[in-house]
Amino acid sequence: MTLSDDGRVLASGSVDGTVRVWASRERWKQQVKIGRANPQMDTETITALAKRGEPLDLPEELTEQQALYQGNMSKAAVVLSGRVAEMDGDEIVQKADKIAKADIVARKALKLETEKPSALINIAILSKHPNMTHHPGVALKHCRQ
Repeated sequence: MTLSDDGRVLASGSVDGTVRVWASRERWKQQVKIGRANPQMDTETITALAKRGEPLDLPEELTEQQALYQGNMSKAAVVLSGRVAEMDGDEIVQKADKIAKADIVARKALKLETEKPSALINIAILSKHPNMTHHPGVALKHCRQ
């Protein structure tokens, strides 16, 4: 495996995909750029700087942050659905738990779930009813009017 002058990973054979994943995860392109710009810098510092990445430009106001979050999560939800659509049946079964968890978040992000009604408490059941006995099941039967 080698890197080209522009920082691309050059690999051949079956290791190509694995090396590309490593290169992406470890940010090899950024490491090469930082290393060339700062030849005196040690390897550990270059690696740490490359992994840190660019600072995010985040809005200051809470409403803007919420809008940004909602937009990002909505996009991620749509990407998720596209990835699931590309999976074959066996892969879906294998990853069903993870897909189900991600689907819950995606539905909330896209506002596909309706608001659940708040729980209603029957005050008559909580108050002392003259026909109430000590058994809760019996009390419910006697309290219905």
